[in-house]
Amino acid sequence: MYLNHTTQYHSFQSLTKKSNNVVGIRIKTSTAPTIPLVWLLKCLLKNPDTSYFQFGLRTFVGENNNFEKLLDSIYRKIVKKESNGKDKTKIIQEIYHEIQEYERNIVFIFYDVDKKPKDFLDQLKSFWHDLRDKVQSDCYLLMLWVDYQEDRNDWREVYNFPQQVDECWVCTDLLDLSIQKNFKKKELASWVNSHSCPFSKIDEKLTVNQEAIKHTIESIWKDSQRGKAEALLKEIYTKCGLTWEEHKSKWQNF
Repeated sequence: MYLNHTTQYHSFQSLTKKSNNVVGIRIKTSTAPTIPLVWLLKCLLKNPDTSYFQFGLRTFVGENNNFEKLLDSIYRKIVKKESNGKDKTKIIQEIYHEIQEYERNIVFIFYDVDKKPKDFLDQLKSFWHDLRDKVQSDCYLLMLWVDYQEDRNDWREVYNFPQQVDECWVCTDLLDLSIQKNFKKKELASWVNSHSCPFSKIDEKLTVNQEAIKHTIESIWKDSQRGKAEALLKEIYTKCGLTWEEHKSKWQNF
């Protein structure tokens, strides 16, 4: 697995081929992923022409955990107007119609799924499955569940989250992808020695001088707190003669 998430990317591509570009993913993490999550999604989609719609599920509480409030929030962000008391069926129809008109990738990100019971997530999955069946597009339509694993819920034992796409995979399953908060030293070394690395354009020694290459890898590894994502990016920018603070926002925003 390299810095461009090669393993995750191939799994994602296999899934899109089987599901007509409509993909559901669950990501397990223990802390707010921020930059690693943005990094992963940008590597998967590889296309800046993408709309991201983000929802924190811990805010939708009350009777039946209020899936209707979430649906209303989705409606406002997609259709860009108030639902004004429309029934659930009409709201969903208008959301589907609006998404069908989009000529770009669409990503729904639902944070805090660990805070919701199975009944709530059943409704979310039902919404998603209908979306899969009704929307036809050449662009990606992606639903992402961010599971912080803070709460123990019965749905983890009921839902199937396969880690790879094979003959047993079914279209209702969400692919289980890992989020990479720390990179391994060998992954850094592979990237530094690859054509993707810009260091050789800055210092020709980093093309042929193995000692110089090894020293650069050791320096980045040590100063990045042993591969911590944000620290690693900071060191790479520094090696390129760029200021991390000026570019940090690019990695924090979708």
